[in-house]
Amino acid sequence: FGDGARLRRGFDSLHPLMRLFLASSIDKTISGLKLKIPDLGFGTKVLFITNAADTYENTWWIDLDRKAFMELGWEIIDTDLRKLSKDEFKSQLENADIIHVCGGSVLYLINLLKEKGLDKILAEAILQNKIIYTGTSAGSMIVAKDLRFSAYDEEEAKFVPETKNFDGLGLVDFYIIPHCQNAEFVTSTLKMIEHLPENKFPIFLINIFSSKITFISSSPQGALLTYVKLSPVFALKIFPSIPG
Repeated sequence: FGDGARLRRGFDSLHPLMRLFLASSIDKTISGLKLKIPDLGFGTKVLFITNAADTYENTWWIDLDRKAFMELGWEIIDTDLRKLSKDEFKSQLENADIIHVCGGSVLYLINLLKEKGLDKILAEAILQNKIIYTGTSAGSMIVAKDLRFSAYDEEEAKFVPETKNFDGLGLVDFYIIPHCQNAEFVTSTLKMIEHLPENKFPIFLINIFSSKITFISSSPQGALLTYVKLSPVFALKIFPSIPG
């Protein structure tokens, strides 16, 4: 799709209000967020969610995300989903401009959201345009309706037994695979693609050098998918083979 291309095939159900900024690495693409929503100024409040990395020892990517927001003069509100009640989470969403979900484990993150009963609260806030959603890596991936592709990632295998279902937040009718040309992710990316025929939704592969983002917004005329072109990048949309 080119810049501003209208969504087709499988994207018609996108809600007319929500705003999503889905990146491989937001520290490399945050200028695109400012480009698309220029009214985000100094003091913008960012609910900063790092729980996808709870099981990791080295979480350098979180530091990069945090730095990117702070360099814009935006206020970081660190939030641990493990310690929040539903009412506390609702209150935090109501008092922030953006919720940013950092990278890590897709299945651990979605399981935590469901266990705490926060998944539907988050989805509803996004669908009603009460908050802008931004994500890095796993944070971008969980917005899909179905996350079963993640089960084929070796790093996610340990979370599969405790995953009752592979439902994501259900906000988009496609699946994002980030870092697709990063050498360390090639094996897991290929495994997920091999299982594409088992899934009815298309996938988007992004990107070279983590500098590609997907921005979703919409209007009464229809939903729009925009790629913000920050540097030479690669993006490929693949549809599963559906008989008939």
